[in-house]
Amino acid sequence: MPEAKFEPIVPKEALDYMKDKTFAFGFDYRDVWKEEHAVAFTVAKAMRADVLASIKTAVETAIAKGQSFEEFQQNLEPELVRLGWWGKQKMQDPLTGKLKEVTLGTPRRLKIIYETNLAQAYHCGEWQRFENVKKYFPALKYLTRNPLKARPAHRQWHNRVFAVDDPFWDEWMPLNGWNCHCRVIQVPREDIKQGKVKVEPTPSYEKTAWFNKRTGKTEIIPKGIDPGFNYNVGKARAKAITPTPNEQGSFKFAKDLKQPPMPEASKLPEGLVLPRSEE
Repeated sequence: MPEAKFEPIVPKEALDYMKDKTFAFGFDYRDVWKEEHAVAFTVAKAMRADVLASIKTAVETAIAKGQSFEEFQQNLEPELVRLGWWGKQKMQDPLTGKLKEVTLGTPRRLKIIYETNLAQAYHCGEWQRFENVKKYFPALKYLTRNPLKARPAHRQWHNRVFAVDDPFWDEWMPLNGWNCHCRVIQVPREDIKQGKVKVEPTPSYEKTAWFNKRTGKTEIIPKGIDPGFNYNVGKARAKAITPTPNEQGSFKFAKDLKQPPMPEASKLPEGLVLPRSEE
């Protein structure tokens, strides 16, 4: 009997999220910030369109084909080496004008690019599904991959349940940091009705001030979330692709805009019978 072959199931929402992204060039990871990632693909110090396009294409392929990191690296590393985006090089920081020795492509960086981008794409797609079926799955449970090894700030939410519409998820929807492996699962309405699961009210949690040296601004972020991860990627993308009408309406026209005159109607010959259209 021939061996059965199964094609990977492509997570459409995750792939659409990645394909719809435009390019954003940033020298430092803090140059493209938080919700901007929902619509822009960026890799720190990938300041050329060909380099950024190669990385983005590799990420899309990894999602579409369900590639492991090893497959992703095997395909992308030679291309980045060919493009000259590998190892240490000197680059000028556009913000300061200073020439710095920086790290471009390395196996470690590729792993971060792979894990972070794929996880955010999957979480974005998940959130879209959460919103679509929250009538039947009105709550979400936070889970860490390994409670014994998870960061204390993440471990505190393990196995706790909050409503889909709870503002808690505006900041604590994974990813919640570099190398974060937290996730959420849906909770059926029937389990809540039968008392099998308790939905908690909006929790309070400690926050801290963090200064962004690239922007010169201080932000207040939840303690335990890495700076830049305290947002909900699914909500950010939905907001970005949903137009918000202004007070005058979504479209504005120039004042006193005159339309060209319509052409005069042409006369048909007398007795002409037009053919009957058939459906």
